[in-house]
Amino acid sequence: MSLDDSIPVSDERAADLLVLDDALRALDHFRGAGAAPDPRMAEAAEHVRSRQQPDGRWLLDRTHEGTVLLDLEPVGEPSRWNTLRALRILAWWDA
Repeated sequence: MSLDDSIPVSDERAADLLVLDDALRALDHFRGAGAAPDPRMAEAAEHVRSRQQPDGRWLLDRTHEGTVLLDLEPVGEPSRWNTLRALRILAWWDA
């Protein structure tokens, strides 16, 4: 089963955004827990890598619905937090 197998085609764009957020969250959890990279996580790691922009950063693709207490970055712009998480994850993955 791949990351996108359970997502209807009509929701492809929204699903892509969810997959990046979920991949960052899951991989950062394993990295932070001191786990070794596992081949079963390869698709998620490559998805994170594929979302890197030409300038080396990752964009903020969406925000969560509801009240936003601290709006740090606009949607569609480079995200310091996504970039930090992605770089930590890929350094762990590639080590």
